Amino acid sequence: MLNRNFWLLFVNRAFTRIAYHLTTFALVVWVFRLTGANIAVSLWMVVFLVASLITSFFSGVAADIYDRRRIMFFSNIAWGVTALAFLLVPDSFPGILLVSFFAQGLDEFFSPAQNSALPQIVASRDLIRANSYLTLVTNIANFLGYFLSGIMLRFIGFSAPFVTAAVLVTLGAMATLFLPPLDQEEKPVPFKMFFGLVKEKLADQFSYLVKNPNITRTMVISAVILSVGAGAGSLAPGFAEQVLAIDARDLSFVAVLPIGLGLFLGALILSRRGKFIPVWKGILGVGVILLLLSASPFLRVFLGNHVVTPRGFEQVPFFSLVIATLSFLLGVFASCITIPIITSIQRLAPGPHMGRTFAAMGTVSSILTPSVALIFGPIADLASPVIPIIVVGVIVSISAFWVRAKVVIK
Repeated sequence: MLNRNFWLLFVNRAFTRIAYHLTTFALVVWVFRLTGANIAVSLWMVVFLVASLITSFFSGVAADIYDRRRIMFFSNIAWGVTALAFLLVPDSFPGILLVSFFAQGLDEFFSPAQNSALPQIVASRDLIRANSYLTLVTNIANFLGYFLSGIMLRFIGFSAPFVTAAVLVTLGAMATLFLPPLDQEEKPVPFKMFFGLVKEKLADQFSYLVKNPNITRTMVISAVILSVGAGAGSLAPGFAEQVLAIDARDLSFVAVLPIGLGLFLGALILSRRGKFIPVWKGILGVGVILLLLSASPFLRVFLGNHVVTPRGFEQVPFFSLVIATLSFLLGVFASCITIPIITSIQRLAPGPHMGRTFAAMGTVSSILTPSVALIFGPIADLASPVIPIIVVGVIVSISAFWVRAKVVIK
């Protein structure tokens, strides 16, 4: 039975993820429209993820030795203040990069602390249902953040997503004040000793991952999929405008809404079933959908030349429906990947190692994603955004069979 503390965590997740994705989508679109180059979006993502990489070495250790409730509260409050700093640099690409670096660094403290806190407040038998609900609200929040961000940019202006995000993340922080203490150490570790412990704790975590290959494989495959997915996502504005002839701000309607509905449905199914759908099938489904999306420009040309329809919202209305359907299926398959992987790590990794395990997953992703983005951006500018999408689809599809053979999800 899910208790009061879980629902406080649920409220915190809802408000903070809406806030996070309000700013993320606004920045992706704004950077592309400010610079007109896919490589600028890739560079922004590199800075964004370098911050994650640097901070992840400390955030996981902090989550394993300090009160996870306090980490969530203070990181949320500091992130909200940083979100308002974007209002000072709307027309400065270097300024946006600098503020993004600090914002992402602060957010990196939040995720390991919250994911590690869940097993402290929910029984092991309820973890699938709890993670399904959290994923459900995360997916709804992600959708609302992306969807509302596009609308705010289009009809209100640059400042709206960031002010709204600052208010929401502050409300989310307030919910954590009602949680019980979530300490890991019997005796509090003085902050002056923290940096001295980091090296020791990281060495201990490396040894732990070497001795537990299934956890390591689970963590790595999740990081790889996140990385190539993020790399592909950085191309979304360019892919929309240069290939599909869709205004990047209208991605809220054509892609974000359907993906959000798909993620919602997938999480809802898992929460009711109480058991997993094989992860490798979800990974294969994502790969196939990406390959189909890469072929969609040919469909658009065919429909535009051979189907007589009113020239409406996205040039060819039936084509918009096809893109929306593929996006919806992408969301469904994505849910079948994320929920089982997070639950498996929570069950397999002991409490003293859990924060560092989630942080390590973020570290691997932070190393891979900038590399992917720096490769994909120039290819998209020099050739076509279609090529990187094909590459991602092939990589994800192949990885599905590796997961089937090598990874055990519990």
